Amino acid sequence: MTAPAAWAQPVPGTWVGARELVAAMAEASAAAPPSRFDVRLVHPVRNGFAMLFGVVLTETVWNKFLHVAGDSWGVIVAMLAAAGVLEWAYHDHRKLRWLVRVHTCSWVAAGLITPAGLLGIAWIGTGA
Repeated sequence: MTAPAAWAQPVPGTWVGARELVAAMAEASAAAPPSRFDVRLVHPVRNGFAMLFGVVLTETVWNKFLHVAGDSWGVIVAMLAAAGVLEWAYHDHRKLRWLVRVHTCSWVAAGLITPAGLLGIAWIGTGA
């Protein structure tokens, strides 16, 4: 008994082995544009220093300023909004990114550790 003639002909198409597949994937990933977030761009020491400078700036400058400002919680919210805009605008500028991070950390700290910030947190929590 013999196989039909259609079975005897090779199947059209290409066969890809594991090595060819890995090489093609490596080539495709090398040609892909870089992602927006990369773990290598996270600098814990630099961000830690920014946080430290932000807290020092809050204790020495913003705490005194917020005692004078009439609507202290409004000032904190306005500065947090400004910090968010600065973070968005300068996230690609390496020379300004650290100063923007210090500004952001200082106003986040002002919202947490100054009397105006604590009053604002209490108002959010209790409504009074």
